[in-house]
Amino acid sequence: GSFVMEGNALLDVVLSSLVEVRGGSLVLSEYASLRLDNSTADVRGGGIMFSQSSSLSLVGSRLFASIPMGSIGLLAPLDMRGGIAFNATDSEMVLSGGVTRLDQDAGVGPDVRLRSSVMRINGGQRFMDQGAVLDVAERSSLLIESAPDAMNTINEYALFCEGGILTVRDPGSLLSISLGAGEAAILARPGVVLALQNGASGLVSGGNVTFESTSTL
Repeated sequence: GSFVMEGNALLDVVLSSLVEVRGGSLVLSEYASLRLDNSTADVRGGGIMFSQSSSLSLVGSRLFASIPMGSIGLLAPLDMRGGIAFNATDSEMVLSGGVTRLDQDAGVGPDVRLRSSVMRINGGQRFMDQGAVLDVAERSSLLIESAPDAMNTINEYALFCEGGILTVRDPGSLLSISLGAGEAAILARPGVVLALQNGASGLVSGGNVTFESTSTL
């Protein structure tokens, strides 16, 4: 089953503690907040779903979320819709399978900020919509590895940007997409901004990159 938080609920996980969900989802809605401080969250089977101004904060922590490969439907290890606040400092996130979504609600998208942290996407896809902000800074990394799951994607690209701003900045920060031969890496729709700033690095291996009119690199 699933674990649901709503109505300004707060779950504060500290001191090497563990939140574990098997075969269901961790759901945060209606301004609910999850804070991990030197702890771990492990959600397998249904992913983590955010909506209605909920928030997630990681400090010195680890977050694992996975969708079984070949699952039917657009399941998401991390599904963020609307004005979500996601802040990670000195932390690690591993998202496997499915479609990791930064989706808009009434034109407002999630605000995701990584500081000295790593977000690794294995065998899945990342989707960004209008209003979404993903800021990778202070020696942080966004790593997308291996092929998207063909049965469980919204587009054949590993990073599919319908809208939003993706910024990778500061020395030591990295955007890396590593795919097999013939697979597609990035599709940026009109209006998308992808920026590498202040000594950051970008690496695309094994796939092509497409920017459509009025998008910016």
